Amino acid sequence: MEDKMKKMLLMLLVLTTASCGGGKWEKKAEYKTSFPFTMAGFINDDCGITVGMFGEVHSTKNGGKEWPKIPEFNDKYAIDALATGQFIHAGFAGKVGIIADGETSEPLESPISGIVMLVNFLDEQTGCAVNKLNDIKFTADGGNTWQDIQKPETMGIIISIDLYSKNGICVLDNTGRLYVTNDGGANWKKTALPVEKYIINFRELKPYSASMRFSDESNGTIAIIAPAKEAKKSSVLVYKTVDGAKPVIADEIRCGLNAGSKLFLSPDSSYLTVSGDDAIILFKGMD
Repeated sequence: MEDKMKKMLLMLLVLTTASCGGGKWEKKAEYKTSFPFTMAGFINDDCGITVGMFGEVHSTKNGGKEWPKIPEFNDKYAIDALATGQFIHAGFAGKVGIIADGETSEPLESPISGIVMLVNFLDEQTGCAVNKLNDIKFTADGGNTWQDIQKPETMGIIISIDLYSKNGICVLDNTGRLYVTNDGGANWKKTALPVEKYIINFRELKPYSASMRFSDESNGTIAIIAPAKEAKKSSVLVYKTVDGAKPVIADEIRCGLNAGSKLFLSPDSSYLTVSGDDAIILFKGMD
């Protein structure tokens, strides 16, 4: 019975072939789960989380050997993680929760208005989120209250967001523009991602089609899906920012993807999780 339960929880496939990968990124593992999920994210070789519909939240602390279910409610669409190891999840009804021990979820005091599609926290007190109406919400008191961040009129649908300081926010929209503010949204600078030889239909991309981690306005990592007509020819482009957040392509991870796949960079940008089509693929940067 115990063996059957383990098989039902997860089939873990650690692939040694180079069928998916490239550049300075090593494919560490591929996971096939028996439970549904909307997206997944790992912060190291051992610790990861999946979230899904109807409160389907699972975590692992042993590299995917076990995925205990965490009691939760409501549909989940968004995840983040802190450098200290806590996972954050959000979704329907604007509810945001923090998982500190990998076993239980604690809700924040106040929900966000609307369905949460993206969530990102700097620490346990300071965080931001994007709802389905494309509003940016900000909290400085651990979710007790949420304020609106003023956006530029030109900003499109937000597909990734990163809070790198208490007033510093980076936003990537579905026109391929990167917006940066150092004063909580009072002023924004923008630049376009250079796609070079890649033809990216940004309009097809959705929340978590990209993932970003910044240390300040000038230094960061951006991963974004470059879908191709043939999924097996799709890639993840990894950008590095230099000289005032002007991004340049640093690497390409060749992997079968589609516009519905989702990306998650660990807080230190050393692990990249690609999830979709009932599979989770974990990459580790080899810098």
